[in-house]
Amino acid sequence: MIEVSQLSRCYETDGGEIRALDGVGLVIRPAEFVLVLGPSGCGKSTLLNLLGGLDRPTHGSVLLDGEDVAHQRDDAQARVRREAIGFVFQNYNLINDMSVLDNVALPLKFSGVSPGEARRRAEMALSSVAMVDRAGSTPSRLSGGQQQRVAIARALINDPDILLCDEPTGNLDSQTGQGIMEMLRALRDAGKTVVVVTHNEAYAAYATRVVRMLDGKVTSDETSDVLASAVSPERRKARTIRLGARLRLATANLARRKLRVFLTACGVAIGAMAVVVLMAFAFGLEHGIKDQLDSTTRANDIEVSGSAAASNGATQASSLGSGTLKPLSDQTMAQLSRIHGVKLVYPEAAFSGRLSVGDGRGELFATNAPPLSDTNPTVAKSVVYGRYFTSESEPSIILPYDQAAALGYGHVADIIGQEATLGSFVNLSDASKFGSNTPLADRTVRYRVVGVFARDVKPPYGGALIPNGTAISLTKELRQAELSKAQPSLYSGLMVVASDAARVNDVKSAITAAGYGASSYSDLAGSIGRTFIVIQVVVGAIGAIALLVASLGIINTMLMSALERRREIGIMKAIGARAKDVRSVFVWEAVIIGLVGGIGGLILGYPTTLIGGFIVNRVAGQSSTGDLSMAFIIPVQLAIGIIVFSMMIAAVAGYFPARRAASLDPTTALRGE
Repeated sequence: MIEVSQLSRCYETDGGEIRALDGVGLVIRPAEFVLVLGPSGCGKSTLLNLLGGLDRPTHGSVLLDGEDVAHQRDDAQARVRREAIGFVFQNYNLINDMSVLDNVALPLKFSGVSPGEARRRAEMALSSVAMVDRAGSTPSRLSGGQQQRVAIARALINDPDILLCDEPTGNLDSQTGQGIMEMLRALRDAGKTVVVVTHNEAYAAYATRVVRMLDGKVTSDETSDVLASAVSPERRKARTIRLGARLRLATANLARRKLRVFLTACGVAIGAMAVVVLMAFAFGLEHGIKDQLDSTTRANDIEVSGSAAASNGATQASSLGSGTLKPLSDQTMAQLSRIHGVKLVYPEAAFSGRLSVGDGRGELFATNAPPLSDTNPTVAKSVVYGRYFTSESEPSIILPYDQAAALGYGHVADIIGQEATLGSFVNLSDASKFGSNTPLADRTVRYRVVGVFARDVKPPYGGALIPNGTAISLTKELRQAELSKAQPSLYSGLMVVASDAARVNDVKSAITAAGYGASSYSDLAGSIGRTFIVIQVVVGAIGAIALLVASLGIINTMLMSALERRREIGIMKAIGARAKDVRSVFVWEAVIIGLVGGIGGLILGYPTTLIGGFIVNRVAGQSSTGDLSMAFIIPVQLAIGIIVFSMMIAAVAGYFPARRAASLDPTTALRGE
């Protein structure tokens, strides 16, 4: 039962207040067919909007089965429209780019009905109005009478108790109009409460009750037939729209605007591609540097310096001025060898001077190789010309590819077996004179060239290699003066090899407790990792700016969509959609655009990173810094992150236009103004 009490609706205009309804009181019993008659502007459509909760009264109440729907919150009013009321409009209010079947099934989507059930019920509703054969057509291809039949089928789809019809025959010829009225009377006979507003007196014969209005007031109320046994039917409880239905509805809406969605998604894709390329560069650079470290350093290696303050990967020489240097000598190696968990200790020796092979002359920088028992297989395998060392004390040397070529051996294999002369050595390990290139003992040594590194390989520490035993002997020859001291410091650093990686921290603690500096690969890797986290954040932020700029396109698209689809929004609200339902559909449209754009950014980013890697390595090679071969890397987590981030940016960008769309007043939106 509908009870209307002292119902008034006033509008403020520039010309003053307009009172569309003025203290209307009315009781509509179940299964009545009420015809509200009156001229245009008398307030009958306003009354209908208030009965259906599309508008709110200035004063008074509208009770539906004792519940005041006029003053409920928007969501509660939407629930009433979804469960108990069906609307039929003069201009049909069908969505032209949806099929007839989809128009009729639309209310079911907001009622949480599964797609299969919705289709079945929509076909049944169309069959009841003799329109099932036009289910696949669009409304624009139907006549006015056919469109109104579809509108009635949509109004009936949720089996409402009440039908509210606003001039349902206003756009139809008299014969078609009579057919619509016959249909409405049949629905009343089936137990529906039908309220029709019209200005056509001829339709009074179809009603059980005629209410006449003028200037916002009821002037007469005549009953010709009363169903004494009529009772209020029990209202069904409908569910709300499912997530899957929201996604399908959002996808269908986007599919109807392909070009605009494509262009907007392209903007997002370009922004996403910028993030992909920049982040792939950062990941590739980090991976390349770590690979370079892995080729020379292992997890159980610990570098030891003469200063406890240099426990961050620095050598003794880098502790210049600390005043706390401890000598690094054979005695130091013996001391460290006794630490529990130590497998091996050997010195780090570096040599700088002059090198000549045959007629070729050049600068020398060489370091000692690890003992053969601790040789890094990666380093040994990178000697592709000649061989690696077979003895700790053999008088031999392995050269970098570029140095062999610079000595005049265009075909570097020809240098294998040649005698190399090393001389004019300068000091690299005297901390008090570090960087001064102080001459050492005047010695000239001759070693056999036994190997050359591959062209694209950077040797350990960037120079030539000398066997460990040979390097120790050469160090002692060159530093006779230092060796004669009571506490000589012969070596620039020591390398301690733990028995396994699990013992590294314990061994490091023992070394530092003895007053020496100790750093391991994990320290260096951690420091590099932290540095690259900063780099990734910075380049990611730069790329994100491009993505944020692209999100402006989403905002523009969604705002334009909300403006163009005002009537569609009004229709959704009239059939029971809550404001949050409308908002979520618009937000999901934006998210889908972000998803498409993010995937497009990955697709565009992949070949771009290949091209970028080629250019970077080509430029690096031309500038003689090509020791680090780098590829742009797109890890799985980056790919997933880009897609998720694009969707999040799109959701944020789409939220405010969606909120604006959801806040539209239904009656205003239905006018499409």
